[in-house]
Amino acid sequence: MVNPTLDGLEGRDSNLTPDEEEISLEKQLQTPTDTRLFAVQSALEDGWTVDKVHQLTKIDKWFLSKLKNIATLRQSCKDGTLDGLLSEKAEARVSIVSFLTTILREKLLLYMT
Repeated sequence: MVNPTLDGLEGRDSNLTPDEEEISLEKQLQTPTDTRLFAVQSALEDGWTVDKVHQLTKIDKWFLSKLKNIATLRQSCKDGTLDGLLSEKAEARVSIVSFLTTILREKLLLYMT
């Protein structure tokens, strides 16, 4: 699925889901169409739980949880509140990479002189 007008996996922002006055979001989730993924993302961005979306779509919960992460990240970017998004494990990885980068930079400078 490639659409050059999209900036990523967008829900309502994609303008690819029908107006909810015409077709309810619940009905959009139940009906397999080429735009259902955007309806799923809209529901997750609206705060629907993974379990509720799974009940309506029968899409694997693991996959839905990954889409929920995207929805959470998109909302945090819109709000400008990225605090708390990184898990402790991810923060540790960032620290290790930062430390290793510093060491490599120092070694490179040492070899260049």
